[in-house]
Amino acid sequence: MKVAYVGPSLADAAGQEGVRRARIEGLAVRPPATGGDILRAVEEGAVAVALIDGQFGSTESVHHKELLYALSLGIRIVGAASMGALRAVECASFGMVGLGTIYARYASGELDADDAVALAYGPAELGYRGLSEPLVTIESNLLAMVVFGILEQEQAARMIAKVRQVHYRERSLTRVLDTLEGPVRQRALDWLTVHRRDPKRDDALLALQWLLDAPDRPGDRSDWRMAETASWIRIKQKALTVSL
Repeated sequence: MKVAYVGPSLADAAGQEGVRRARIEGLAVRPPATGGDILRAVEEGAVAVALIDGQFGSTESVHHKELLYALSLGIRIVGAASMGALRAVECASFGMVGLGTIYARYASGELDADDAVALAYGPAELGYRGLSEPLVTIESNLLAMVVFGILEQEQAARMIAKVRQVHYRERSLTRVLDTLEGPVRQRALDWLTVHRRDPKRDDALLALQWLLDAPDRPGDRSDWRMAETASWIRIKQKALTVSL
């Protein structure tokens, strides 16, 4: 069994097509991961996992220890786009694979704020539609507008600096562009209609393809073992109790 945890990163039409293809090809596509989900997938027989989206704040986030436990058993895990990119950087030295531009930015230290990938989004029934936009998406589009001659580099830098001060639930590219005036604003909106960037979607699709290409069996067990600490025992007990 191969499992992907994904939600708002693939909420648009292109992302949903990727999810549909993944399901057709046999992947188990599940909602954004919470604490214990990876451990439960291991218990269900997962041989490979793609961690893309994850929940936080109102619920427990994916524990590092459950990822390390899975990796120690030879289970292949890739992270990208959102929570997956964060955890991939944190667990890279233990064998977790990271993919995509967002992972690369965190790995290099260019990005260091967790909320750069965070957004508010609707429930599964509404397709995890975004109610705000992550900083990485806003940055990507503003910088691309500089390349296309819509914005000056210093102008884009000022806009990015301002949006970084806004709570992630309130971030919106359209709201940022509304601070522009006259013809510049209209050119930016027209550009966005045709050229809009979505780095989280692009990275998430890379992770799904990696999962499709992964072998249908675990790899070799690691040469290190998980320590049976009190916190790890509590995590296991709670996760496996929920699954009963």
